Amino acid sequence: METGIFFDWWWDARPDRRAPMEAVRAQVPPGTLVLVNANANPLVETADLVNGSFMEADRSANWSAWAEMEASLVHNERHAREPRINAISAWFEQSRNEPARVRAVTTLALTRSDGFVLFSDPNPLPTPDHLHDWYPLWDQPLGRALGPGREHPDGGVRRLFTGGLAVYNRPGAGEATVRLESPHRSFRTGRVGLLHTVPAADH
Repeated sequence: METGIFFDWWWDARPDRRAPMEAVRAQVPPGTLVLVNANANPLVETADLVNGSFMEADRSANWSAWAEMEASLVHNERHAREPRINAISAWFEQSRNEPARVRAVTTLALTRSDGFVLFSDPNPLPTPDHLHDWYPLWDQPLGRALGPGREHPDGGVRRLFTGGLAVYNRPGAGEATVRLESPHRSFRTGRVGLLHTVPAADH
């Protein structure tokens, strides 16, 4: 079993973060996993010392912040220490029942990382933090990725898995058309076919 440490409120852009993290690494076994909460910001000072960021995207209720979230996730996937354990957490806007937002953050994680995803309550709510639901989307048997996510001319990102295709259609983009060589079932619509459409900020 791996041993791990989690640091909350880790503002990684500050130069004074590096020395304490170097001290941590000097005191723990080489295989220790270190995860930090750098919010939706890229790992800058300590990327080579930590295994990833728990990206508590506190501004994710605003679709305009998703481009920053995506850029930081891509950066952290490239620069964090291996094995990487990046995770992205989006907050709901009105309620936990926001399936389009669940699909959006899930496909963002699937197409831009080998990490993890969470859909959660906003921290400012008076209820206790981290009371999460499990969504049917997360039960889909996608299998293993067959390669990295690839940019598509329609502005989205697609990634092929042994059990299906993940499509992330960015907020602000137009409707994406997905043409397939064999019939696939859309999780969003339940329809089986060779041609599917994906609204912006959906999957």
